[in-house]
Amino acid sequence: MTITIVVMAIITLSLIILSLTFYKKRQISRTEMTTLNEEKKMYEIICKESNDAMLVIDIVNGNIITANNSSADMLGYTLDELMELSVFQLYPKEYLEESSKRIAEVWENKGMVFQDLPLLTKRGDELSVESSGKVLEVGDRPTIVLYSRDITERLKMEKEIRDQKEEIEEKNKDITDSINYAKRIQQSMLVKPDEVSKCIPDSFILFMPKDIVSGDFYFFAETDDDIVIAAVDCTGHGVPGSMMSMLGNEILNRTVIEQGITEPGKVLRKLHEGIRVTLKQDKKDVTAKDGMDIALCTINKETKDLYYSGAHNPLYIVNNNRDELVTVLKAERYGIGGEVMGDGQKRVYETHKISRQEGDGYYICSDGFQDQFGGPRDKKFSPRRMRDIMLNSTKIMMKEQKSVFKKEITDWMIHPEIEEAAATEQTDDILMIGFRL
Repeated sequence: MTITIVVMAIITLSLIILSLTFYKKRQISRTEMTTLNEEKKMYEIICKESNDAMLVIDIVNGNIITANNSSADMLGYTLDELMELSVFQLYPKEYLEESSKRIAEVWENKGMVFQDLPLLTKRGDELSVESSGKVLEVGDRPTIVLYSRDITERLKMEKEIRDQKEEIEEKNKDITDSINYAKRIQQSMLVKPDEVSKCIPDSFILFMPKDIVSGDFYFFAETDDDIVIAAVDCTGHGVPGSMMSMLGNEILNRTVIEQGITEPGKVLRKLHEGIRVTLKQDKKDVTAKDGMDIALCTINKETKDLYYSGAHNPLYIVNNNRDELVTVLKAERYGIGGEVMGDGQKRVYETHKISRQEGDGYYICSDGFQDQFGGPRDKKFSPRRMRDIMLNSTKIMMKEQKSVFKKEITDWMIHPEIEEAAATEQTDDILMIGFRL
């Protein structure tokens, strides 16, 4: 009897445990179903409310299985009408073959993005769209979900940008052509370096404009008794600087060649007066304060005597018998033209006679060389480095020195010692003249 009661108790307990387990499993299943239903509803809301059109397409026959409201709004159909259509009916007839290929490519690649196939609205209008196709299995039915976005406005904006770009490029070409023509005019006023070499055989001119045209220029003229050579640095660079350079060159030609004035100090005084009169800087309330800096040398053909005068720009002298230093003959501390203060209109530019020795080297330049940024720390080249080149090059011919100067300043800009470093843009026009007598 006792054994029977124990057995019955065990069976009863087992049934209770099984019942609880089954109930728990039912609870889990219901929870999972609730979660799935919520996710399904959320997905349906997202698809329904999406701004992009969404079509679910049967890959076998191309029929539209379902669509969202944005599809109907974009194409002008009702949802019921869309459900009666094949996706191929939404493409213009001339794109029918291409659309079939594209749907096949989407299926083969498990998805892709394309925007070369327009959709056809109910009214028959072609609509530019960007489409993204994704492969999805709904039950046992292979489908493609096609998302499409109206890009009509975007393409319109892109076309406007292209048209504006083409217009800007055309105008830029016209401006560049005009500046290139101005370059030819500016170059025609400069004496060719070969002509300078005929009069001063051991010489060089390093001329590196920052832009197509330059605010720096060199001047060279020969009279019966003298040779005049100058390095001139006008206000600014590019087109404004080039206009000043042509004005300065014209005044120098008139002074030296027509009037026969070759004494450096007097030439600079004439240049100063000419700039101020031409730009009406001697009048009140004039905003044109442009001017120039200059280093000018005159060489007597017979005696080889050398004379110098400068406005801001000095004369560098490398003595052939003293390699330890470069003599810097300082210029006046005021420029040519521009704004003057007090008695500035009575500026005096002193003429210096140079005590010359056989083999001495002479250099005149603008500030573009020494002020060029670059090197490992992106600093100015500096007058000291420039003088070091002069000292280290004293034993070689001037034409070879030109290559040395050019290589040094080019390397300073591109700093080849630093791998993958970006080159530094040229800061200003560069002009360097060197000669021996």
